[in-house]
Amino acid sequence: MAKIQKAISSNVMNFNEITNIDKNPKIEKYKDGIQLLNSLNYKAYLYQKLFFENKEEKYSQKAISTYLSCDTLISKMRKNLLSTQDKIKFGEDNYMIYEASVKLCIELADIYSDNLEQSNKYKKLAFYFSEQNKASVLLESIASADALKFSGIPDTLLNLVRKFNIDIASYSNLKNIEEDDSIKNF
Repeated sequence: MAKIQKAISSNVMNFNEITNIDKNPKIEKYKDGIQLLNSLNYKAYLYQKLFFENKEEKYSQKAISTYLSCDTLISKMRKNLLSTQDKIKFGEDNYMIYEASVKLCIELADIYSDNLEQSNKYKKLAFYFSEQNKASVLLESIASADALKFSGIPDTLLNLVRKFNIDIASYSNLKNIEEDDSIKNF
């Protein structure tokens, strides 16, 4: 963890917290956004792993704080991307960050199910991360639809592709619901 903190510190200007591994930088001036995002994500992953292994709340809070730093950095970096294709690729690359953060928040909401205030706090945070992820997916879908529209493919085939995509999404959703139910009943 100390090496990750050193990598983060060397990448962010005016952030010299090399020994305090719990501290995250303000996402303002950084040298290499991708490298910083990778370092922050790995730090969050390690804290999340420690939480799942030890069930100590301090690790979950550190993971969430670091995932929020990742989210801030992703938002800033996305604003600097010019082409839709770059934004789509960037969203695809960061999908797992949001999935991991949602998973952690849902786990915490379940752990604190007897404390309504705490449980709701984590549900709201899971919703936030989920919405951030959906924004990336929506951007990807819009760009994909635009590309198909200008491709010269006949409308009948485009409608068929659209129908198949809806069917695939529906079946995938049903499969996920069944898997969730089977896990809950386990």
